[in-house]
Amino acid sequence: MRPLATATVTAAALLALAGCSADEDAMALTEAVDLALADAGVAEADATVVDKHSYEDDGSAVHGVTFLTADARYRYEIDAATGDILGAHVDARDDDAGATSGADAQPTDAARVQPELTPTEALEAALAEAGVTRDEARDWDTDLEYDSTAPFYEVSFEAGTLEHEVWVDAVSGEILQSWSERD
Repeated sequence: MRPLATATVTAAALLALAGCSADEDAMALTEAVDLALADAGVAEADATVVDKHSYEDDGSAVHGVTFLTADARYRYEIDAATGDILGAHVDARDDDAGATSGADAQPTDAARVQPELTPTEALEAALAEAGVTRDEARDWDTDLEYDSTAPFYEVSFEAGTLEHEVWVDAVSGEILQSWSERD
């Protein structure tokens, strides 16, 4: 009987440890949600978390958090070890729940000018503006944004020791703004 009791205790201890590990991961995701909400200045009661997950990026654990408010969709990438915010993206909601009025109103789909450039074409234009080849660029991100009714791509990437951000008109391909800073 003694071996059976030892096996039962060992199994219970392993299950408890496994439970602790899962709880720690869940807590880390919960903390990532809290960090994202705080960074966005959004109260928990005003947000609906639609996705939270963990993944590995270049050997580092990252938590992804996506939540909605009445007027925007927020996407965050947070370093799971340090809590540093690696990326934050805010997009105006296009559904009726996000409709606003007055000066802050977003244009309806009918009023918006549709982009003619693809995200890849915007990336290529941004790289050319910065004098960087696609092989030299890393960690690029291309987001379609609207300024009033005019669409533009906000393209960000790293090359060498610089972080670049370039805004590209999504209709004409014209560079609207461009800047670089050291990592």
